[in-house]
Amino acid sequence: MEKEIVDRLIFKSGMTAKDYKFEQEIPKRPNPLKLSKWLSKEIEEVEKQIDLIEEEFEVKCTCEKGCSACCRQLIALSMSECLAIKPYIENLSKDEREKLKRKVLEQCHILEENNITNKVINTTRKEEVIQDKYFKLKMPCVFLDEENSCSIYKVRPSLCWSYRNYGDKADCEKDYDVESTIKYDDWEHRVFERILTARPPRNGLYVLPFAIKEMMEW
Repeated sequence: MEKEIVDRLIFKSGMTAKDYKFEQEIPKRPNPLKLSKWLSKEIEEVEKQIDLIEEEFEVKCTCEKGCSACCRQLIALSMSECLAIKPYIENLSKDEREKLKRKVLEQCHILEENNITNKVINTTRKEEVIQDKYFKLKMPCVFLDEENSCSIYKVRPSLCWSYRNYGDKADCEKDYDVESTIKYDDWEHRVFERILTARPPRNGLYVLPFAIKEMMEW
């Protein structure tokens, strides 16, 4: 995709996100189930807006079910987002929960051995180093199923749904920073602000395996 088109698309997306009026009201301190249902609709609504922008610029996202290279990147999320995932975990069978817990603990151990801490560092250079180190571990997200599909797709973290590729999917296997990808930061920030208003977070952002580990210990 030509740089001029990318720049125009990102500008249009940013302006649309800035002025967009969401259909749902922000709930006041909802329980995890209500928060999960609310967030699912928020993500669906925003994805439709991004789809419309793609149609306007005649570009097509090449991401599809089963291509999961981006699910091996460092994903950070707030505990507010984690709460929205909680009902999905509670809906698992006992055996499935134990299997998930083992995966989470194993990944946390690997991360600790590689000096990747539970908190995301907001200093850009340090964060790039951590992202690079994480990607080289080639660890699949704990929520990827046997078909390489996301088992929490409807409430996946904002870093996931705001990321789209418009080039060769094979490039995503080589690096976490792919030139043909666009991250829709403006939409991510809008939804992120809204969920943090609904359920104010504790502390900051967590690396996903550590966040899920903490939540499963509640």
